[in-house]
Formats: sequence, C-alpha cells, structure tokens
Amino acid sequence: MSLVKVLEDSAYKYPRRAAVIFGKRKITYQRLTEDIKRVSSHLISLGLKPRERVGLLLRNSPEFIISYFAILKAGGIVLPINNFLQVEEIKFILEDAQAIMLISELSQKEKISVLRLRLEHLEKVIIVDGEVPDLVSFSQFQEVLPCQWPRLDVDELAVILYTSGTTGYPKGAMLTHQNLLSNTRACSQFIKFKAKDSFICILPMFHSFSFTVSVLIPFLLGGKILIFDKMRPFAEIIKGIIYHRITIFIGIPALFQILAEVKLPWFFKLFSFLNPVKIAVSGADKLPVNVLGDFNKKFRFPLLEGYGLTEASPVVSVNPIDKRRKAGSVGLPLPGIRVKVVDKQDKKLPPNAIGELLVKGPNIMKGYWNRPQETKAVLQEGWLYTGDIAKIDEEGYIYIVDRKKDLIIHHGLNIYPREVEEVLYRIPQVSQAAVIGLKEERRGEVPVALVVLNPDKEISEKDIINFTRQQLAPYKVPRKVIFRETLPKTATGKIAKKALRAEINKG
Repeated sequence: MSLVKVLEDSAYKYPRRAAVIFGKRKITYQRLTEDIKRVSSHLISLGLKPRERVGLLLRNSPEFIISYFAILKAGGIVLPINNFLQVEEIKFILEDAQAIMLISELSQKEKISVLRLRLEHLEKVIIVDGEVPDLVSFSQFQEVLPCQWPRLDVDELAVILYTSGTTGYPKGAMLTHQNLLSNTRACSQFIKFKAKDSFICILPMFHSFSFTVSVLIPFLLGGKILIFDKMRPFAEIIKGIIYHRITIFIGIPALFQILAEVKLPWFFKLFSFLNPVKIAVSGADKLPVNVLGDFNKKFRFPLLEGYGLTEASPVVSVNPIDKRRKAGSVGLPLPGIRVKVVDKQDKKLPPNAIGELLVKGPNIMKGYWNRPQETKAVLQEGWLYTGDIAKIDEEGYIYIVDRKKDLIIHHGLNIYPREVEEVLYRIPQVSQAAVIGLKEERRGEVPVALVVLNPDKEISEKDIINFTRQQLAPYKVPRKVIFRETLPKTATGKIAKKALRAEINKG
C-alpha cells in the first residue's frame, strides 16, 4: 500500500462522496483522483523522475492536496514548505533537497522570481491559480497524458519535512509511505474515527500534524474535509462547521484558548445547540491545563490533547476517548508505538522519574536528509531521541515536562520553563506566557517571564512574582517579568522561543 493507493481505494468505494470542500467548490473522490492523475501525468511529461524532489509552496487549498498526491503518483518526493518563510529560508530548503520543481501560487510571485535566478537546479516552476510568462500553469494541464506511472513501494520516501530549526539550519525529516500510513491507521484506530466523520482543516497543510490528522486520516476512511486558508473571520468557520456537519475539529492550543476565554456572542451561542462536533483534537504545542479545564466547562464535546513531532510522522500519543483522560498529560502511546524515559546514561527510568523521552515504532523517520551525523545523534537502535523532557506514570500516561533545548540551568539546578508557565497561566489576568533563560556571568541562567495580559486586566510585576513564589521553589521563580502586547508566534501558533531567547540575550 502507498498513500496514493489508500486514496484511490477510498475513491473506488465512495466515488460520489464529497472528499474536499473549499468555499463554493465541492470535489468528489472520483473527481479528486482524476485531477491527481491529470496533474501527475503532466509532471512526468515535464521531466519528473522517481525519487526527485518537488517543492510545494502553497496555502491551504484543493490544489495543495492534488499537487501532493500527483507528485507521489509520479514517484516523486514531496517537499512541503512553510509559505510564511522568507526567500533565503525557502532557498535553503530547495537547495538542500535539490528540488527540481516548485509548485506555487500567484501570491508568491516575487519570491519565485528571486528563487529562479538563484537556484540552478530548479528546472520548472508551476503556478496553480493563474498564468505567468515563462512559467508552467495548471491551466495547461487539460487532459491525462499517456505515461507509465511507477510502482510505489511502502518503504520509498514520500515526504521530506523540514523542522523549524531550533538550533542552526532546519533539517529535513525523511518520511516514507509506511511511516505516514502506520501513523494514520494508528490514530484512526485509537480515537475511533469513522468513515462518516467530517474533518476541518484550518491549520497549514505544510505542517505534519495538520496534513496527517486533517487530510490523510479522512482519506483513509473515505471522510470529508472542509478546508479554510485562514482562521478569520471565525464566524465563517463556525458557519462551515454547522452547515457541513463537521464532526472532528482539529486545532492548536492558541485556538482552543480563544474559544475557552472569549464571551461568545449570540451567533456562537447558537453553535452550542447546533454543534455537530463530536471530538476536538489539540496538537502542535502544549495545551495549558487551565485552557483544557475552561474548554471542557464551556463545550459539550471532549478536547483531546496529543503529542508528536515531525520525526514521528508525527503523532506519538493522545488522551484516549474511551478511557480516563488526565489533565496535563498528552495521553497514551498509539498502537504499535513504544515509549520510555531515560537518564543521561541512557538508563531506563522508573515511573514518574523525569528524563528524555524516547520513541520507537513504524512511524519513526528514516533519518535527516543528507545529515548522517545528526541522524546518528537522534536515531539509535530504532529509538528516536525526541529531545523532550518527560515522565511516564504507572498507567503509561506521558507528561511532557519541557523541551531539552528550552531547559534553564541555574547554579546546576534544572528549571523547566513549562512548569513555571503553567503557574503563570493560573493567574486570571494572564493570557499568554513564556519563560526564557537569561544568561548571567555569575549565575549561569536565570528565568525571565514574558507575559501578555488579558484585555482590560492589570497586575503588577511584583504581584506576579509573589504568586509564583508561593507555588514554586525559590530558584524557579522568575527574576523579572516583561509585559508584552504580543508574543512572536510560528506559523502553527507556537510561541517562538528561539526568537525570544535571541531578543532577551542580545548584547
């Protein structure tokens, strides 16, 4: 089986069922597979050969999905690119992967012009939503051309997903058809998704969590996907959920925090009665415990927190739908996935002891593209060293304490920023919080809190520090609080701690 075969099997079973809805466009499974064949045949005619890389620089749209599967059907490897990146960042990814083609859109025209001049190996640029002189356009792909589609093996590379580059340049995680299929099936089995479920896709498709959970899972089941290319106005999303009877809501913590905190106008209150949503799933970042509690009080459907990383295709664990769900935990590992926590000497630790989380299973990447040393550092005997600090309780539930790279070491003592942030989130006036290590000559690092307050709320730095002092050991208490109107975010809504660290420690 390959990802393409999974989609084609669903199209065989449910040819007239809606696969994708985007605005006023409704695409059936039969039409979707026909469009994929048409585009794929033209990619082959343009010179795409098996195992060659094709960049995808697109916003959420049916064309993203069509392009993705067309590349795979032609035997190519998909290179999804964060469309918020600047030219130099995009250039690095295309150059590192030696992509021979780029599929993009008119909104990226200026970036494309620069990239074409600076990348000799980039042979073709294809535009999906218009025509540009000297560029290939989707409008030219009118029929399926005669061609020989390659046989796709499950162990073949399907996607190279570039990580955000917490340190240094981003690295390309190599994921096979089998990696993604195993994760898709495990998620479906664990959360008990059904063929009649309808999914919403509002997170960027270039992100591993979004594409696996909001696209691949529905296609495996023969479900429906409602696509949005932006989150505002949110009223349109609510209308879409009600009108198209969306049952599975996929989001990120920032989105659920907004839903949990805001006073809903009458239209949104109507949502409580007409709401078809059965399950909400949060991923891509930590979900503050207070947000989970507030959300569950406000809405009548469960919010499941999960955990994953790009290198694991990406989902590792989820709080179960039919068993006990523990606040603060990211749940139990998916079927077929093994986890353990180890100390600095790689010795397995007992329940509730804190160490680095290791993951093993069919979902684990083959390695980093052209990075043998980095691959060796994180993949050992099939175990993926996640870089996340965690503990596992007696029942097997995983608790992520913090990122290894975010760890603050003060006088030899470990401070986990997430622990401090959870305390800050208990303060009613606090909307967002990030704790960063400030480097000092004598004390190594000291914790500093950056805080965004809720609208029309006030609290002093002294009061915040006094509150944390009552909850935390003295060495964990923030040395100062910096009030901000906003905190920088990544494309998937995570607080960009790398940027904050650089800002706080500059000079």
